[in-house]
Amino acid sequence: MADSLITGVLLEKIVEEVIGGAKKLGSNAFKRWEESRFSSKIARRINAIGKVKTLWSQDKELLISEFYYQPKIKIDDQIIKASKISDLPEGALIIEGIAGQGKSILLRSLAFTELKSNEGVVIPIFLELRTLTSKMGLKDAILKLLYSYDIDADDQSVEYIFRCGKFSLILDGFDEVESLLINDLLSDVESIVARHPKLRLIITSRPYDEIQKSTFFKKITIEPLKVGDYVEFLKAGGFTSEAAISIRDAVQRSSGEISGLIKTPLMLTLVGQLYQSEFEIPDNTPEFFERLFRHTFVTHDKLKAGIKRKRYTTLGDRKLQELLEAFCFICMCEGIVAT
Repeated sequence: MADSLITGVLLEKIVEEVIGGAKKLGSNAFKRWEESRFSSKIARRINAIGKVKTLWSQDKELLISEFYYQPKIKIDDQIIKASKISDLPEGALIIEGIAGQGKSILLRSLAFTELKSNEGVVIPIFLELRTLTSKMGLKDAILKLLYSYDIDADDQSVEYIFRCGKFSLILDGFDEVESLLINDLLSDVESIVARHPKLRLIITSRPYDEIQKSTFFKKITIEPLKVGDYVEFLKAGGFTSEAAISIRDAVQRSSGEISGLIKTPLMLTLVGQLYQSEFEIPDNTPEFFERLFRHTFVTHDKLKAGIKRKRYTTLGDRKLQELLEAFCFICMCEGIVAT
């Protein structure tokens, strides 16, 4: 509740500016924002962005501030830590990361912290792209989302929102969009960027997704976790300092093949959980990968409500695991190394 009240107060100045600008255009889209409790309702909507389920706590949502370890990101040749949206360059951005690197949670943290800070300058409009369907494209999804923010949006008000400099459009999970929708989505996003080059539009993607080919976006890359990050990351996740140090030391003692894999939050979380239950890290690479498959292929996506990735096979989880093991064995025999 405290977070909602603080956010509501911090929103008031931005909201007043938004309403004033809309009135000058003769738009009534924000009439409900003029009601006495507008800031509290919008604050509750935005606070929902900052609540997630994680591998640390699968049964309940946690506020990001209760556990999150902020990763470093790379912009051009500079490596920094960005805590909020306004720390990032203006314009259209892609946040790129591999599976388990924490793209979605970084995006949520940036959006949530923007409004909790005393320096927040934009209201994040946060859309999960997995909600798009053949019957509801990007435009309709944005209108529906704006309505949940108490904005009676039409084409004119949407144009104002994208142009006024008081909003950021946050699109999470390009890699979670159905393949048949990708071309239309890419076209729609590029159209928005072309018409509103100063809009803070941020989208998450895995490497080599179709959107990576677009020339409209500046790429931001999430940096891999390093050994020096391990202790603080694990402490943020609830481990004691002693346990976090023990896990770090165990990783450093493990085989080079395994220690070299632990570069993402998902991987380090998995290792922490294994160590928590067994007090050791499997030094057997096949056993390690068997457990890794279970967590990344099944548990990871189950934490994202409503997501069910399309499969291009009728094989079940176990058969897919056997297929992956066979593929890896063949690659090993042929001397093929992943890059």
